[in-house]
Amino acid sequence: MKFPALFLLLATCLAVSFLGCSEEAAAPVTSPSVVEKDAGQTNFGIPWNARIAYGTLTDTRDGQVYKTVQIGSQVWMAENLNYRQTTGKIDTIGICYDREVDSCAKYGRLYRWTEVMAGALSSKTVPSGVQGICPQGWHVPSDTEWVLLQAAADPSGAMDAIKLKSSNGWKPHFEKSGDGTDDFGFRALPAGAFDDYRGVEGGNHGHWWTATVGIERTMAVYDSNVNGANSPTYSQLSLRCVKD
Repeated sequence: MKFPALFLLLATCLAVSFLGCSEEAAAPVTSPSVVEKDAGQTNFGIPWNARIAYGTLTDTRDGQVYKTVQIGSQVWMAENLNYRQTTGKIDTIGICYDREVDSCAKYGRLYRWTEVMAGALSSKTVPSGVQGICPQGWHVPSDTEWVLLQAAADPSGAMDAIKLKSSNGWKPHFEKSGDGTDDFGFRALPAGAFDDYRGVEGGNHGHWWTATVGIERTMAVYDSNVNGANSPTYSQLSLRCVKD
């Protein structure tokens, strides 16, 4: 450093306080939000897989941007859908877990099957052919498409949930971690669920609708497999869309 510059730095430090300073003190401070973003974290501390080359999807209806990921021959949203429809100030499609807005930002919204399908008929085909409430160019996956996802994640069928779950955000089960390894960047989150009679606690379970009537796909803290289950169409579950 040239002498005049060093003299100016020392003079400034003495004028401000007698606590001392160094040349490093003059460097700009990086904000925590920037550090977190650069580290591949969301606001909720759940990491993305740094080894995955994610794509992006912009929903032209509301401007929301989602990460996408290719797994096998399919391209999936790497986040749960968070599309909201309102009449005035009243939500007409989807709810936030626990009615907390932060839950929608973290988990996406929970929908009834009829909301997801938007008037379309049940489908078991690949692709399902049901856009439903997915963005343009994307569709609601049939139960068969979920089966293909699981097979691509783990052909043995023994650890598909572990490989698809997020690597943080799942509660422990009997002191054993409920988190997955997120090998493929799918980052499945435990968003819980609701129906008219019960609520499933977030952090313990993830439930996703398919385009096949009454069929959901579930993951749990205590299970290494993705399971199919029957669910009433009035249940409120998460949704992942698949590219057409």
